[in-house]
Amino acid sequence: MDLQGRTGSDWRMTRTMKATLVVVAGAAWLLAPGQPAAQPPTALPPAQQPLIYSGDMKYLGSFTLPTDDGKGGLLIYGGSAMGLGADGSSLYYGCVYGTSVARVRIPDLGEVAPVLEPCQGVPNLNDVNPGDPNGKLLGGVLAWKGRMVVSGYASYDGGNRATRSHFIGATIATARGPYTVGDHLPGLVGGYMGVVPDEWRSLLGGPALTGLCCISIISRSSYGPAVSAFDPDLVGTGSKSPATLLIGYPHDHQTLGPYEGAGPFYSGATRLGGVFFPSGTRSLMFVGRHGSGFCYGDGTKDPSLHLKPHAGGVWCFDPTDLDKGAHGYPYKHMVWAYDASDLAGVAAGRTAPWDVRPYAAWTLPEMGGDTGDANIRGATYDPATRRLYISTSTQPLVHVYEMQPGTSAGPPPEVCGDRLDNDGDGEVDEGCADDEMPSSPPPDGGAPGGGGGGDTPGTDGDAGNDDGGGRKPFGHPPPAAGGAWDLPRVLATHGVEEAAIAACGSSVHVAYGRGAIYYRRSVADGEVWSEWQQLGDGAVAGAQAMACDGDTLVLMGTRGGGDVWTWISRDGGVTWRVPVKLSQGLPAVEVASAVAGATVTGAWVEHGASVWAIHARRSDDGGATWTADQMFRPAGRAGSRPSLVLDSRGAVVAWTAGTTIEVRRFARNQWVAVAPVVPTETASLVPSLVPTAGGLAAAAVVDAADGPGLAVVQSTDGGSTWTAMAALGGAPDRDVAPHLAARRDLHAIVWASRRDGASTTQVLTSTDAGQRWSAPARVFTSAALAPRAAWSSGALHVVAVEANGVLRYARRPIG
Repeated sequence: MDLQGRTGSDWRMTRTMKATLVVVAGAAWLLAPGQPAAQPPTALPPAQQPLIYSGDMKYLGSFTLPTDDGKGGLLIYGGSAMGLGADGSSLYYGCVYGTSVARVRIPDLGEVAPVLEPCQGVPNLNDVNPGDPNGKLLGGVLAWKGRMVVSGYASYDGGNRATRSHFIGATIATARGPYTVGDHLPGLVGGYMGVVPDEWRSLLGGPALTGLCCISIISRSSYGPAVSAFDPDLVGTGSKSPATLLIGYPHDHQTLGPYEGAGPFYSGATRLGGVFFPSGTRSLMFVGRHGSGFCYGDGTKDPSLHLKPHAGGVWCFDPTDLDKGAHGYPYKHMVWAYDASDLAGVAAGRTAPWDVRPYAAWTLPEMGGDTGDANIRGATYDPATRRLYISTSTQPLVHVYEMQPGTSAGPPPEVCGDRLDNDGDGEVDEGCADDEMPSSPPPDGGAPGGGGGGDTPGTDGDAGNDDGGGRKPFGHPPPAAGGAWDLPRVLATHGVEEAAIAACGSSVHVAYGRGAIYYRRSVADGEVWSEWQQLGDGAVAGAQAMACDGDTLVLMGTRGGGDVWTWISRDGGVTWRVPVKLSQGLPAVEVASAVAGATVTGAWVEHGASVWAIHARRSDDGGATWTADQMFRPAGRAGSRPSLVLDSRGAVVAWTAGTTIEVRRFARNQWVAVAPVVPTETASLVPSLVPTAGGLAAAAVVDAADGPGLAVVQSTDGGSTWTAMAALGGAPDRDVAPHLAARRDLHAIVWASRRDGASTTQVLTSTDAGQRWSAPARVFTSAALAPRAAWSSGALHVVAVEANGVLRYARRPIG
């Protein structure tokens, strides 16, 4: 990767210098123009440099690409053959079908990458295996000394006839070739490429890396990660250039396990996206996906058919891939890490390339997919910024990690992950947990269940929670509601206006959308997440747009001019039924949903020029058929912010109507009015209705003259009577949008706080059904739009949106 005059500290600097002086740890390094991607020297000899572990990889976020290049080429479903541009501020990104690549500028995290060059392929790509009718694919792109090196391979080579793999030229479109690299089959070299740190080049036998793994027919490739060292300067100087195989497991040496197996490092469902070697370390690493099992056959979404025979072979449960082939659902995004000292032994002839093993492997939970569709397509590394770029399929999305060698103290227990070998002895280590985000105190120094930063209850008459302004303090010792908050993570990087969350058992579900609805889930109490799945056109609006009961999941949204639609899954979000329209021609906003067994209920607000009415429909057969539309329109009052629950007595819907919360219950096949919630003073109410162990509860912000702020009311008789407003403190002009979540006696209120000019997300918790509440804890310091909360069986989950459209998530395990 040709740095071409950019500094190691500014990855966006334009190429205007004749030479660049880089200072690293007190040493100066002169980078001449056109010098290949040598990296700054390090003070330690190669053999004494540290190894990288999962704690040394910091997830920074992601950015997206447009779905096309503006010239008719598609980037959607692309992402293979990634490479870093010669300018250091752009990426090569594989287009759909894998036969061409586009170049895009690297944007700020959360932004969309502009296309600099449209999709283009190399001439004579078919000549990697001439006469073969199967497709030919690009495997990697490497900018090198002002030239472009491109690799390619045949998608299916049953006869092992291919012998050539690499192209070289001034540009991709003018690259000549293909040429043979190394003495091994192209199935081991014709894919991803990378750069060897300067201090390792003589030890490994070359300045660059090229490899390929796990392609059909597998006997012509590697049964696990594979990489060779080579010199791009020699490609094209003859029909064949040398290469040293450093890691590879050909057919006769299946060290990491057989194709039909399900080992910790390899199975027939393993796929690799890229290789990278950070300077100052002795870790050469691969990124890709790894399956949790193995099945060869036709994919099916029906788990009951798994391994059952049919006329064409065997069914394999894999809702992410219905094609015939190798399956290993659920998949994980994973890193394979090798000690370069072992590879130096291979280059010196002391060890065979199939005798080396990873010293560790770990998952990448920040990318999601650990319990489902892990779908890495490509990866490339920038040695100047230590940033690793990883593409995933379906959406044009690039995740970004930063290597921070020395951050971790060594191999933590988490690094061995699920069925992984931590010490490299070839045996699966016991007693290891998945490598997930560690528990940490909440941001800004807040203690679990206590005040965070400046939000501790005060006595100075300001925005703190004291008695001086007539507001009641939170005042009670915080009950134990679990351990520390995990470090917040980003679930979506842009475009989010409002999100919905629901949890049942250990499953957590999140959705958002404004134009298109996206959904992702966790089946591990929020520790790991699937990728986003697009459910179709629509928008999510409302604190209770999503609800679940066991494996039944209901999501309501709007489409077009405001028609209400519902999406239903009966398998916990793995598959979804065709959405059903519930309203016709009504400008609907603020939807709410509820489900209990086969009973599904939906409610929404009709927002017309002179109409603010509440509508509700219900289904008793899981959403197959629905009752007629029922409208509630109290005379002279506008309805808004509906909240809906299903409890043991049936359905209850509540909404804001002036200064009260009006309530309707479905009984004897009709909706009947029950007692409204009326505060003792003039108030503006925002209901958040939930079923609890003792009945019903609702949270609100009461905007009164003496300012009780946050408040809770409860009912033990299905809404016929309500307790008096229980004020919890806070400031009505600065604490808004409360959302109440409950799981039996565990209650939580999350809300947006706008004190001292900052917008933060706060949470109160109770372990005794709302009798006592903790002091407020700050969850997010920058995300305060539309906060939502949900309890799973193992944790409290909170999502909130930043003003720039980023969706943040945090969890607090239940102690």
